[in-house]
Amino acid sequence: MFPNPANNVVNLQLDLKKPQQVDVAILSIDGKKQTANYTGSLLAGSQTISLNTTALASGIYMVSIQTPEGRLVKKLNIIKD
Repeated sequence: MFPNPANNVVNLQLDLKKPQQVDVAILSIDGKKQTANYTGSLLAGSQTISLNTTALASGIYMVSIQTPEGRLVKKLNIIKD
């Protein structure tokens, strides 16, 4: 995930072993889904998802990446100028 901290865009670099459905959600610290999300099928290999974070206020968020193989959650810091 880069850049982190982010301002208007955050990029997620994924390395998938096979084509699969990917659901990405940005969650507030209390678990509420925010506006910058992605759902779609991605091909195998290195993939990048860009999420627009312009509508998010400065603060700490969690990025949830869900595939049929499992879920990964990472911390994201948003800093507005």
